[in-house]
Amino acid sequence: MTIRRPVSIAVLIACHNRKSLTVRLLSQLIDAWHGYGDFRLSIFLVDDKSSDGTPEEVISFFPSVKLIAGSGSLFWNRGMVLAFQTAQAARQDWDYYLLLNDDLDLDADALATVIRDCHTHNAKTPTIMVGWVRGPDGIVSYGGFASHDKCRPMSLHRVYPAHNETVPADTFNANFVVLPAPLMEALGGLDASFHHAYGDIDLGLRAIARGATILVHPRCVGITSAHPKESQPSSAVARFMQRHGTMPRKPDGFRQYAIFMWRHGCRWMFPLYAANYAFKASCRMIHQRLKAQAR
Repeated sequence: MTIRRPVSIAVLIACHNRKSLTVRLLSQLIDAWHGYGDFRLSIFLVDDKSSDGTPEEVISFFPSVKLIAGSGSLFWNRGMVLAFQTAQAARQDWDYYLLLNDDLDLDADALATVIRDCHTHNAKTPTIMVGWVRGPDGIVSYGGFASHDKCRPMSLHRVYPAHNETVPADTFNANFVVLPAPLMEALGGLDASFHHAYGDIDLGLRAIARGATILVHPRCVGITSAHPKESQPSSAVARFMQRHGTMPRKPDGFRQYAIFMWRHGCRWMFPLYAANYAFKASCRMIHQRLKAQAR
């Protein structure tokens, strides 16, 4: 589909002390922007008090980027909330919001391809387009998820892309996600109740509940490494505690977990969710102590 007028896109990014990665992504974005005349990017970057020279580098080399200073305690989700609020305050007539992670090594033509296809789908129905990201091994590291059990909203299954066609999903990692502006604004963006985890998954589930469609694009948009997993301990007890102590790390705690589960789970099961959280927290604490003793 040929876009008849420039599509206006607010790009939202949060960063902290990853100067080389942040600068790389900004360079790639601006190159993509200059390479295509059918869309217009406005980049809103929240820097959460980086001490590695990221703000100075952005100011010097990317004067068109709207740099927003964070408090130093925003973490990813609340950084993205601030970026969204700043974009809204600019009072531009945005067509889309593009959520990006700054550690993405963006493929050259991915931006235009995904946005054009998203624009085509949104001519029919409100559609969120997820660009999947590959790891160094070429396998999907971030993208869309399917949710098969209302009573287990955190039991998500990876949605794998199909060749030359989109695949439906129920939510997403926000490493590369294009959302139509009216939908994003109706949802209120990411929820500031969450610090770091939960926010993007929550946003996708809320969009589905509102009647939107989420599609995983067949095109891989770039490469990024999934966060490394902890090594397996030798002790059987320690392995048990590690496995059952898996839970979002700080700064998100029980309050954020409770909000997420109350909103997306079966409310009659909430006492079980709370007990499950307490069990996982205990396992994690014991696992950390066993690790410390093993050193």
